[in-house]
This record gives sequence, structure tokens and C-alpha cells, in this order.
Amino acid sequence: MRQITWHRFAVVVLGVATACSSADSGHMIGPPSFQIASVVVSPNQVAFSPGTNLQMIAIVQGSGDVLQTVRWSLAPAGGPMAMSADGVVSSCYPGGHVTVTATSMQDTTVSGTADGTAATAGTGLPSVSSVTIDGSDTPARAASVR
Repeated sequence: MRQITWHRFAVVVLGVATACSSADSGHMIGPPSFQIASVVVSPNQVAFSPGTNLQMIAIVQGSGDVLQTVRWSLAPAGGPMAMSADGVVSSCYPGGHVTVTATSMQDTTVSGTADGTAATAGTGLPSVSSVTIDGSDTPARAASVR
């Protein structure tokens, strides 16, 4: 009687995608071609009042199979505004300037920017110009704020 032994093999193929030309056909073999020309961010200038939000829009322009996916960022980070991954800018506190950037996910060397300004205290928040205290040195005093 013959004994049959089975062996299991795992074959892993590692490859690198490259564009190459076939000698007989001259056709290119490889990933689809695209060329990213620019990323346009809208609106390109924004003035915010504290506590407001705005959805930014990015349009990736180019030729071929251009994807409209971008990575949003804000500089300086931790400044007067915050940004979500889907492009919503929130004004956190008054005063300051930020730059909103949308970078193409297909070609990370191409990006577009917009300028944002957070309103100063005089434009969006109440300000105190004087404080008057009426009364003598007694514990009960009246005060008015202007």
C-alpha cells in the first residue's frame, strides 16, 4: 500500500506596479494616467465671528482620472479656528489669521489655500469700557458696567 503525503504551500507574490512598454505592441501597461493641475478652495477669503462654522469646498482640476479627494489642514494649528477632516472650519475665539489648505490625495504636491480671519473682540463680543462702583466702604455696594 502506498502512502500519499500532501503538503500545503503558501505562495506570496510581491510586486511593484510600473508602467512598461510591450516591445511588440507599443502600448503602455500600468495604472491609469492623470495630471493634477490645481486645487481651488472656496471661499478663498473668509471673516468669522466667534462660534460660527463654514463648510469649505475644494475642486481638484486636471486631466485624466482626477479624483476629488483632498486632505484639509489649518495653519497655525491651535490658532483661533479649528478644522474637521471634511472641511468644516469653526471659529473658536476672536482675533487672528489662519490659512486653510486643501491638498490633493492623488498628488500631494498640489494644493490650494484660502485665508481666514477671526473677528476681533470689538466686532463680535461685548466689550467693557468702564466700571463704576457706587457706595462707601460698606459691604453692600452697587456697580454698573458700561
